[in-house]
Amino acid sequence: MDKRTEQTAMTQGRRRSCIPATLPRLVVGAQGTFLVYSGLRIPATAEQAQRHLVCLQQHLQEVARAS
Repeated sequence: MDKRTEQTAMTQGRRRSCIPATLPRLVVGAQGTFLVYSGLRIPATAEQAQRHLVCLQQHLQEVARAS
């Protein structure tokens, strides 16, 4: 196994381990906009939340292709 293949396998392993068990929900209400992970509310602007979700979707697609 060459260094590039070995490094790619390590990177993929790390990526898989950082996928959250549940995907975040975007909640917009009178108190503001939040990303909600398993009951934990993280304040965010609507734009920040949307960018985060797009990045997460791209990440999940990359992991799915690598499997």
